[in-house]
Formats: sequence, structure tokens, C-alpha cells
Amino acid sequence: MSNSVSKISKISFVSNLQNSIKQRFVKDFSLPITIFNNDLFYYYCITLNDFLDIENKAKLLYNFIKNNEDVLENKEKFFEISSKFNTDVIEYIKGKESFNKFLQFDMNKFKVHNYKNSNIYHSDNDSKYYFTVDLIKGNFQAFKYFDPNIVDNMNDYENFIKQFTKYDYFVQSKYIRQVIFGHLNTKRQQTIMKYIMMEIYKKIEKYLDNIFELECLNNDELIFNIKVPVFNNKYKKKIIFLLKELKKLPFNLKVNIFKLKHLKPENMYVKEYINRFLLYTWKDDIIEEYLDNYKKIEFKCVPNNVFMQVFKYYFNMELDDRDLYFYYDKRLAKWLKPLFE
Repeated sequence: MSNSVSKISKISFVSNLQNSIKQRFVKDFSLPITIFNNDLFYYYCITLNDFLDIENKAKLLYNFIKNNEDVLENKEKFFEISSKFNTDVIEYIKGKESFNKFLQFDMNKFKVHNYKNSNIYHSDNDSKYYFTVDLIKGNFQAFKYFDPNIVDNMNDYENFIKQFTKYDYFVQSKYIRQVIFGHLNTKRQQTIMKYIMMEIYKKIEKYLDNIFELECLNNDELIFNIKVPVFNNKYKKKIIFLLKELKKLPFNLKVNIFKLKHLKPENMYVKEYINRFLLYTWKDDIIEEYLDNYKKIEFKCVPNNVFMQVFKYYFNMELDDRDLYFYYDKRLAKWLKPLFE
């Protein structure tokens, strides 16, 4: 790969790759981009870079291709390497006696009854505050909980998967992780994940008092409504206490606190995280350990074909004509009127 290529923006580099590789790049990192024309793709990536850290994701792909330059001439080589990697990991796990035990085990022992599973994304919840407990890479933790030998007694997914590749692109790809675990009986994984979340809830339930009310228990997340969101010293002590209780559990967890905002009149929402505010005002080691310092906002229920419009609207940015393009029936189309006027 020439020095001139190595000096350009990694986003520019990815924008000029074959469309099929760009599509895979978007899928690997769940990016809300559906148009792969070089110039438009570059514009979307640059516009969303500060929000989605696309430059660093593009750098991972650049580094992979730098070590596999034949991908530039033969795009199928990229998919062959990726497919072989997936197969190697899947077959390795399938070959374990502990995994076979997992397949034969009576899952009724992990059955959860009377769990609460509801959708918080409706207009009645506009401006409400929520406290969430997330199971990090829950599929991996389900295997680790059932029998650590399935994942070579590794503490986290990243260290386990690095045994099979030297490329961080594969390690960080959310899509690849989904493909791998999707071939290893997801239904049984989810049964254990839900059981884990119920165990976590039971651990902290008696300490919730009248401050937090469980809204939802799903496969990898507990969502609590914060009934009186004052965030005073009383809340600080309560949250620190809950985090210390969570720390006693053998799971990798992350905590988030956010305000839900309804983007009226559409049925779209924004999770406005207040983690950074609390990290700054509630200086405490355990808060720094558990609260996600990187999340600022997250869009929910927003279709990709209008994402750029919603993004610009929320951040009060001027709408560009390029924000109106989308694909319809495999053809490039354009909204005649903006979503928000």
C-alpha cells in the first residue's frame, strides 16, 4: 500500500473501496448509512464521525487491508478471510465437550417466571429518567456462566476472540460477534442471559426503595424508571450502594442513566445520557468504573432512511440536500419534503 494512501483520511480510504466492502463495514459497526456512492458515503461518514467515531472504525478496516492488500484487487478475499475466521471460532467452540453439555442441559433449571418485559419507547415516557444495568456482551457471559471452559476461562469476549485473529477489526465487529453466537444455539444462550438478569435484579431488588421502579427485564438489560430524579446526595449514596452490590456479582456490567426525549410528532426517541454530568459531580471510583463515560446520546426507533434528517434536527444543524437521499427498491431516491419543517 503506497505512502500516499497511508496519509489520507481513513474515512476517505474506506469511501473509495468497493461498495460490497463498504456495506459490510456499515453492518460490522451498525452504522445508519444506506447509500454507498463514494461521495455521499464520505459525506455521511464525515458528518457522523464525531457522533459515531467512524474514523477509528475505518482505521481498523484500513489496518486489516494494509496487511491483506490483495483485497483491493479481489473483494471476495475480504469475505473469504472473514468467513474462515467465523468458521474457525464456531467449530472450535462446537468441538468442546463443555459446549455439548450446554446443548444437552435441561434449560428448565434456568427458566424465569413473571419477568417484566415492556417497551419504554412511547410518548407517555417523554422526559422520564431511567437507570439501566447492561450485561456486556451477554452471549459470551452466558457461556462463561454455564461453564467457563466453553470460552477457555477467559474473562471477556475480546481476550477470547483474540486467540483466533490479530486483526482488531474482527475483534470489534458487532456483526461478527452476532454471527458467531448465532450459530451456537442462541435460544439457549438467551435463556441463560435472562436468568442472569433476574439474578441481578434479585440481588438489588430489596435496595431499590421507592426511588427505582423496574420497567423492563430483557435478555441483557434491566431498565428502571427513576421516580423522583433529583440527583442529590441521597441519590448519589443510593446509586453508589447499588453499584457496590453489583460489583459483588461475577458479571461484566455497565450502568447508564438517561433522560428519554420524544422527537415529536414522530414516534422517534433520543436517550440523553447524563453519565458524564454524574461522573463530574459525583467523583467516586466505583462510579467511574461502572458508568459509561463515552455515551452522550443514542437515537432509538429511527429508520436509517431518515437518520441524517433526524440527526441534523436534534443537533439543530442546517439540513443539506444530501441528507434527503435514501434507497427505495434498489434505486436512489430523495425525500421531496424534509421530515421536520
